[in-house]
Amino acid sequence: MERDFETVMIEQCAPVLAGLKPAGLFRYETRNRADLARRVAGWNAQLNPKGLQVRVLRGCIATRQYLVYVYRAAKLQTVLADAAVRGFLAREGYRLPEDAADCNALLDQLSLRLCCAAEAADFPHEIGVFLGYPLEDVVGFIRHRGQVLYLLRVLEVLRRPRRRPAAL
Repeated sequence: MERDFETVMIEQCAPVLAGLKPAGLFRYETRNRADLARRVAGWNAQLNPKGLQVRVLRGCIATRQYLVYVYRAAKLQTVLADAAVRGFLAREGYRLPEDAADCNALLDQLSLRLCCAAEAADFPHEIGVFLGYPLEDVVGFIRHRGQVLYLLRVLEVLRRPRRRPAAL
């Protein structure tokens, strides 16, 4: 069942829309690519004056799944202009634009990397900086291949009080 684009965008990107985060990402499924393009264009017409932009970063015709990126351009520019973030992206193979405020050139490269990621191991985890996660967290996640997150989830489960089965 296809979910309404607006509903999914609001559910998944509310912190971005409220100005709390620089960017958000959500997966959207649709059989109608032209309708998706119209919706993205329509939302950009409404949101661009408020400093927000909507963009499809990845799309697959076969699965009908699309990764839609919603971001506040000014906040994203601040994140991507940071010297440490720029150094990190350069080490990850990104070609840095001369204008540090040009986030579109970096988003184009991220989009290409997302489209080329055939396997989970190829997924560009540097996307975390594009979503506003602290650089240290993104670097740690990449270095440990997400194992820390897995271990934290295990510890969370282990800390939960055990429930006794109800008496029969």
